[in-house]
Parts: sequence; structure tokens; C-alpha cells
Amino acid sequence: KGLITGDRLVDMLKQMYEKLLNLFGAISGLLFAGIAVGVTLDVLLRNVGISSLSWVIEVAEYTLYIATFFAAPWVLKNGGHINVDLLTNGLPRPIAKALEIMADVVGLAVCAVLFWSGYTVTIEAARLGSMVMKELVVVEWYLLVFVPASFFLMAIEFCLRISRTAFGFGRVESR
Repeated sequence: KGLITGDRLVDMLKQMYEKLLNLFGAISGLLFAGIAVGVTLDVLLRNVGISSLSWVIEVAEYTLYIATFFAAPWVLKNGGHINVDLLTNGLPRPIAKALEIMADVVGLAVCAVLFWSGYTVTIEAARLGSMVMKELVVVEWYLLVFVPASFFLMAIEFCLRISRTAFGFGRVESR
């Protein structure tokens, strides 16, 4: 009693992973809403003759970038990415399944390369103490850390997609 079995551990990790991706999706939505509010407020203030908030556009740029990387793993998990299934719908199921696996393997490889590239650039920026100097001064690695984190989570999702398609573990999430 009280021991965690292998199956129970896998279920717990899967639930934590799904909650993390859902949290990332929610944060992304809130960030996009924040951009809309910030830009609207800036335009409103300029139109009524009050000085504009000079930092809003730069913050919107950073927020757009961060929100996109927060959303990407969640979008992939939910099958919200572009999926060209015109070809696979007309193919026999075994061939369509093989093409789906091949596409996921390519996606995994791309994510692995971009994870590693983003990781090395982020570590180097932190090592050098690089700063981004525009209207605001921002520690560069604070902005870069979202790249390897996002591609790491997308690589996990591609592994899960491959296992679901190839071995039938769980359901395939694409719409």
C-alpha cells in the first residue's frame, strides 16, 4: 500500500504534462489578451492627447514572441496545427499511418535540432550576460529561454504522437 506502480507513475506524469501544456495554452491566451489591451490603451491615450506609452510596442513584440512559444506545444497536442490530410485520406490506412509516423519523425528531428540550437544560444547569452537594449533593457536569456523550452515540449509531443500512431498507446489528438 502506498507504492507507486509503473503504470500509476506513467499516468501521473501524463496528467502533469497535459496540465502543463494546458497552462501554457492559457498563459498564451492571456498574453495575447494583454497585447490587445496594451495596444488599445496606447492608441486611446494618443488619440485623446495624452502622451503615448513608449514601451507598449516593445512589450507587445516580446509578448507576441513569448506567447507564440508558450502556445506551440499546446497547439501541437490539440492538433491545431496545419495538417494536410488530403493525400492521406485517400490512401489505405497502413500507408497513411506510415506517412503520419514519418511526418512526426521529421517534426521530432526538427524540434530536437531547434531545441539544441536554442539551448546553446540561451546558455551562451547567459554566460556572456548579454542584454537587449531598445526602449527597455532586458536580459537576453530571459527572452531566449522560451525557445528551447517550447521545442523540448514539442519533441515530447512528437514522441507521444509516434507512440500513439505506431503502437496505439492512447488516442491520436489530431482533429
